[in-house]
Amino acid sequence: MLTSAECRAHAEAKLAQAERDDRHRRRLITAAEAWLILASQMRRLEANLPSPDEPRRPLRWDLTTAAARPCRCAPEPLRSTRKPSPSDRRD
Repeated sequence: MLTSAECRAHAEAKLAQAERDDRHRRRLITAAEAWLILASQMRRLEANLPSPDEPRRPLRWDLTTAAARPCRCAPEPLRSTRKPSPSDRRD
């Protein structure tokens, strides 16, 4: 996964290309804008991540409630939604 700084670097590279390339300038500027939007979203995600030095909270697993729940390991069988026709009968 890219960091916000790497996304900003990609945006700067696209803008530098746009300065040199008149033919594709609009497309390159649009790409730079997209990289900047991604960088802002990544910055928000990075702000919410815990630091590596921060201790992790242990997962709480209550075996009594887990045992009371039905096991959903196997998928339920698919049911047909069409109405059976008389030719479907097996007598």
